[in-house]
Amino acid sequence: MNLEERAALQSEPKQLMKISQLARLQESVPPLNSGGIELVVSCLSDELVCRGYEVTLFASGDSQTLTFIEAVYPRALRLDNKFTNILLKTALI
Repeated sequence: MNLEERAALQSEPKQLMKISQLARLQESVPPLNSGGIELVVSCLSDELVCRGYEVTLFASGDSQTLTFIEAVYPRALRLDNKFTNILLKTALI
């Protein structure tokens, strides 16, 4: 590939990927108190958005990131008093 072809490729508009990320429902993204995985998901999602990618995060409704959030459940399960059945709570996590 010569320099002219390379320059033409670099000047063409690029289509960026659409990315979906899944987070555990136990904690919000980013987590309020703990949850290392959720913190990593938050940082990664925000950085991808800053780089121009279209990111959808499937997480609890109380999550707050720069991405579009598709709430799977209204709030983090750990903070929800409605969930008293530990087996059901564990299955959803």
